[in-house]
Amino acid sequence: MLKKVCLSCVLLCLTAPRLSAQLPKASEYFPLEVGNVWEYELYWDGSYSPYLRHKVIADTVIGDTARVYTIVIQTILGTDSSWQDQTYYSYAYNSDSSAVYEVGSFESIDSAYEPGMFPFIGISREDLDGTYKLLDTSHGFNWVWEHAEADYGESLAITDTGTVELFGKNRYFLDVNFVDESGDTLAILWFDTQYILDIGRSRLQYEGDLTYAKVGGVEYGAPLITGVHSPAFRQNVTEKRVLCYPNPAKYSAALIFPFTKPMRFDVYIMNSLGQTIRSFVHVRQNKLHWDCRDNSGKFVPNGVYFIRAEGGQRNLNGKILVLR
Repeated sequence: MLKKVCLSCVLLCLTAPRLSAQLPKASEYFPLEVGNVWEYELYWDGSYSPYLRHKVIADTVIGDTARVYTIVIQTILGTDSSWQDQTYYSYAYNSDSSAVYEVGSFESIDSAYEPGMFPFIGISREDLDGTYKLLDTSHGFNWVWEHAEADYGESLAITDTGTVELFGKNRYFLDVNFVDESGDTLAILWFDTQYILDIGRSRLQYEGDLTYAKVGGVEYGAPLITGVHSPAFRQNVTEKRVLCYPNPAKYSAALIFPFTKPMRFDVYIMNSLGQTIRSFVHVRQNKLHWDCRDNSGKFVPNGVYFIRAEGGQRNLNGKILVLR
């Protein structure tokens, strides 16, 4: 069932006209090809790296025809002004490329893919846990598709289309939002992602806007790496805080600890009351994945959580928002 919306979420009736023509395939709004790059400037408030890059680094054929594309998520840490790998995600199209799926999250590129996890190989819905349909253009505007993960159910739809100016040209876009389909009128709950035809995701949920892309060898905009030497940037990335991606998080997040030397430390995640709801002891890696569960194994409710990493004389703090 759909979750109730908080009072701050405004329900907007979908008044845009229904499209008469069939939409281009999802693969044209989210083009996946090894070498494609998207760079984003984030909305974050200075506690994190202000820049993010998605780069397609591999494609793998699973079974007879299923092709899975691996994207590395990178940020700029420290003062060396270079992109550093943080986590990996995998994506795949269905058989006619009318839908694109996010297929789990992996610690490294060498992680094994689970057999039977793709919806176009003929598996049951129960096997789809962890496979998230990002976009489906097969039925057009206002058609709703479901996403179920763990104890949560969500509905998404293409809620707006048209043209928007990007990189000096008017380009066709799609807005995908979480929606409420329980009433007579479809209503927007909150924003998810905007897609630009032939380029990809131009706006990420709560995160930031596209400033540079390289798709199929064609470049749009200017790479962020050329503009990271300003004092404001250096102050941002050298601040010793726990980095979190994504932020807000729904069901998992990568926590990055920018300690300059290898060390063993403990990590505590606390709620707004200061109560420790999850702890990790004797952590030795500068990155760990939190599954947004507490120490009892239950998913934590929506809200702000505080992170503290304690390592001898060096401590780091951070903050993450869980929002589903």
